[in-house]
Amino acid sequence: MKTLKKPLSRVARRQSGIGLVEILVSLLVLAIGILGFAGLQLRALNSTGESHYRSQAMAIAQDLTERVAVNNLVPERYTNPANWPANPVTSGVFPQTCVGTGKNCTANNIADWDIDQIAWQAGHLLPDGRSLMRGCNGSAAVCIIVSWNEQDPDECEDDDGAVFGLDCVVLEVVL
Repeated sequence: MKTLKKPLSRVARRQSGIGLVEILVSLLVLAIGILGFAGLQLRALNSTGESHYRSQAMAIAQDLTERVAVNNLVPERYTNPANWPANPVTSGVFPQTCVGTGKNCTANNIADWDIDQIAWQAGHLLPDGRSLMRGCNGSAAVCIIVSWNEQDPDECEDDDGAVFGLDCVVLEVVL
């Protein structure tokens, strides 16, 4: 026996199912959302790396502060920019100049050894890391500057003090 189908109205015939245009629009909206999420993830990763570098630089600066406090007989040795390497120290092993028995290191030898170790730490813990200790611009304090990403430590401070937005940490200390 044959059943008769009811004829569909005009509206029902035009609205039967999801069209290709609706699917493409929904995929476009989904793709834009995924790209936005991926951009947020990338920004979060960059911020995490920057935070890591700043933490490492602050630890290096604090280490130098403690070394100068212990070897306080020759602060001028530390604050002379000519005693600091002009380029990042990225090769070699950790300096061991004044380590071990039988070493008769003077205060100047220890200061040079400290400078070598701090420069080594900056060069190995930070990308193109450099360190410097000198008198602060416009202040009686001493500035410990640790920079990275090929940032020149001399550019981290101007006549008004530390410059913000650069790849460096400036720590002002009074000896």
